[in-house]
Amino acid sequence: YHLKRNGISYQLSKTDSEKINTSEFAKHTRATQTQPDQISISRLDINWLNSNQNSKIIKGSPNKGYDNYYLENCPNGVLHVQNYREITYQNIYTGIDLKWYGQSGHLKYDYIVAAGADYKQIKLDIKGAEKIYINEQGELEIKTSLGTIIEQAPVVTQNTQHLKATWVIKKNVVSYD
Repeated sequence: YHLKRNGISYQLSKTDSEKINTSEFAKHTRATQTQPDQISISRLDINWLNSNQNSKIIKGSPNKGYDNYYLENCPNGVLHVQNYREITYQNIYTGIDLKWYGQSGHLKYDYIVAAGADYKQIKLDIKGAEKIYINEQGELEIKTSLGTIIEQAPVVTQNTQHLKATWVIKKNVVSYD
């Protein structure tokens, strides 16, 4: 996944076929003897409609290590990219912050709505899905050509009290009630 100023993109991939790895590296090391020959890729973009694209981004504690990315259009790579345990978009909507974090190996997020702020500002425009629907458990299912992303039913608390909440779908725009 990639967090952006106006949303999040998920890139899903699947190895369709493999071939024998004939590289010099594989011959002289214990590298895998096969490598992907053909890969299917699907991208899902979720954009926050009418959001504040100049919201302040607050980085939490950094994770150990870093990532390196090598792309055709950047052969020297993008090196030493730091990852963080949490990222908060401050005031992404008027009176609303959005916090992303990992929990038990899963990507999670919370909208933190200030007193008096209108949660109905939150609208997610989903592009790249084959189908979007709410299952019997109240979860949002986003079907793609390579699988289904499941968003749990919304959980809303106010002053430690749980409130009833549901997903709302209008074409490819998802919001809350």
